[in-house]
Amino acid sequence: MSRSISFSKKVNLDSIKINNLICDFSNYKNFIPGCTNSISLEKTSSWELGQLEFNLLGKTSYIKTKNTYEENHILMNQVEGPFDDFKGEWIIENLGKEFSNVIFKANFKLPFLIDAVTPNTLIESMSEQIINSFIKQAR
Repeated sequence: MSRSISFSKKVNLDSIKINNLICDFSNYKNFIPGCTNSISLEKTSSWELGQLEFNLLGKTSYIKTKNTYEENHILMNQVEGPFDDFKGEWIIENLGKEFSNVIFKANFKLPFLIDAVTPNTLIESMSEQIINSFIKQAR
């Protein structure tokens, strides 16, 4: 079964600063909860292939994504990882001087057994923590 999440938060931050932080893949290990390593594997001016390592509940897992960059819009597609399918996007709307709306949306499919035992509230809570870690880091 496919699931989706969507978060939107207005912040007192410049949209360029937020966009640059999201595009700095190798820095994720310094602020995303549970992320123990983040590596940029390949990068061009329009996309980046990177890998994140997470240690959750004593288990190490990896997700490799290809992030495609457009102005104030980042598309994420899982290349390898724990999801049966994962597609996400960041949208950073400039609301004027030093104000932005940060939007994160994702559609994903968990493996059957994990999906069966993972409540939506846990997914929403973990997702919100990750999104808030980006905003906190940008400040």
